[in-house]
Amino acid sequence: MSDWKKPLIPKLKDALILLGWISAIILIACLFWFFTRSIRSRSLSSAVNRVLEESGDSRRLGAPVSSGISGSFGLGSWYTMTEPGNRQAGNSGGREFSEGTKVFVFTFIGGGSFFPCAAVVDPGER
Repeated sequence: MSDWKKPLIPKLKDALILLGWISAIILIACLFWFFTRSIRSRSLSSAVNRVLEESGDSRRLGAPVSSGISGSFGLGSWYTMTEPGNRQAGNSGGREFSEGTKVFVFTFIGGGSFFPCAAVVDPGER
């Protein structure tokens, strides 16, 4: 074996070990992000509902919507909007504003603070 190949093999081996560690950390983070979606969704929903309650708004976020809506690219979650003050028979959770009223909830983090934001989507504007 020639002299110029000897130092290359340990460097290549070290680089592959480092690449393996980085790949494993990214894989673990992705799995953690994927499997904690329901916990994050519940936490986000409760944070937005707390902000709505403190501001005196009677509307609340309902259940998360998981099918039929695309275009969020994983940056937020879709929810239904309910108003707990107006109850109908058979619906103890509150009255739906309309059949297609959806809310896209996303967050900003700035200066160490968590800012939940919500965008109400009118069914006529789609």
